[in-house]
Amino acid sequence: MKADDGIGLRVAKQLQEDGLGGKDTLVIPADVPENFIQPIAKFRPELLVLIDTADFKGKAGEVRAIRDEEISKIFTNTHSIPLVLFLEAIKKQVKTKTIFIGIQPKQLAFGKPMSREVREGGRKAADAIKNIVSGEAKV
Repeated sequence: MKADDGIGLRVAKQLQEDGLGGKDTLVIPADVPENFIQPIAKFRPELLVLIDTADFKGKAGEVRAIRDEEISKIFTNTHSIPLVLFLEAIKKQVKTKTIFIGIQPKQLAFGKPMSREVREGGRKAADAIKNIVSGEAKV
């Protein structure tokens, strides 16, 4: 995996460790999210949150909500299908509101460790997601 590119997987695992997930919330710690189109469609979420590195030219570790029309321009594509096609496949099967959370990477070189800035950004993203799910923050 490429250094900071593992942040989506790390955040999903952190959310599970923090107790998020169950009958109301599906947390998929997947480095290949396209393998989970059917489980997501079967779960029929009202809200789908996607987290990945995104090059929006911010500071390393900066967390930003990304509008649908920006996805193809700024998300780094390290998956077998582009994120836009992944989203289209899900939306064909289930009506859901989608939030994309992008975290600005510092480094994407193979074999490098995840940067401190991106780890901190991941923690902020996890906290924001918990607040959204608990109803403390609005979408």
